[in-house]
Amino acid sequence: MATPSENKMCFMTVANRPYQKYVPWFLYFLNRAYPEAHKLVLLDGAMADNVRQMLTLLSGNFEVRERAFPEYTHTDANTIKCLRWLVYEPAFEQYDCMSIGDVDMATYVETPPYMDQHLAHCDQLGIPYSNFVRPPNAGPRRMSGIHVIKPREWFATMRPIIDKYRPMLKAGKISLPEQGFNEQLLLRMIIESDLGEPPANLFDTYWPSLATSNHHGTHIRLAECGGIRGLQGAKGYRTHKPEVLAAVKTPLFSQLSAMSPQIGGMLQAIARAYKNF
Repeated sequence: MATPSENKMCFMTVANRPYQKYVPWFLYFLNRAYPEAHKLVLLDGAMADNVRQMLTLLSGNFEVRERAFPEYTHTDANTIKCLRWLVYEPAFEQYDCMSIGDVDMATYVETPPYMDQHLAHCDQLGIPYSNFVRPPNAGPRRMSGIHVIKPREWFATMRPIIDKYRPMLKAGKISLPEQGFNEQLLLRMIIESDLGEPPANLFDTYWPSLATSNHHGTHIRLAECGGIRGLQGAKGYRTHKPEVLAAVKTPLFSQLSAMSPQIGGMLQAIARAYKNF
């Protein structure tokens, strides 16, 4: 059941051509989980024909925008991931909460809702973002790739930083280690802004704020690469079992799977695994 505040939530993501195949699935699961929330997908180029056909099967509160980055005709994986931190539109300020993350996610409904979990974390620390700094054993110091913000406060601080780094990205003038480049950029932007260094207790307060993992569902690409066993490492993964099983039984899922059999098959394999969890 949608809550009255859901229309104040926006899920935003980006996709280049190789990742467009995940867009209909991203929307399918979010439409089930949070139907009133707005979903915005920014593409670096034209939409693939098969993706366009799949989107005709979907309804709901979403926009998939082609050629969303005028200075690019196409992007590589690193560039498109960086661009998600470097977008601002006045319309973003109508939302109380905005999640900026990966397109290859199947998000499931949770209690409390996604927005409430992350806003509680923001309010606990008095900052306009909910995220964490990855631990030292994860490589270069950086944020995670799922960044949840209070848009009005976040962009009031970050717009000058966005204006600085977007042309630098295009010019190839950002120098950072390759591993997790875009997440390192996000951390650098935060530190350079008036927000400064993230709170020392950011990590320790983040995880208790969440009902399950920071994915709030299944990272499809991770399951494709790492197998089903990797899903069991996520906090509270069993919580999602009823929705995982229900989502693959709908006529719409069958229609989407017929047009996207690789991802549909992966999601069915995940559901079969969940039956045994």
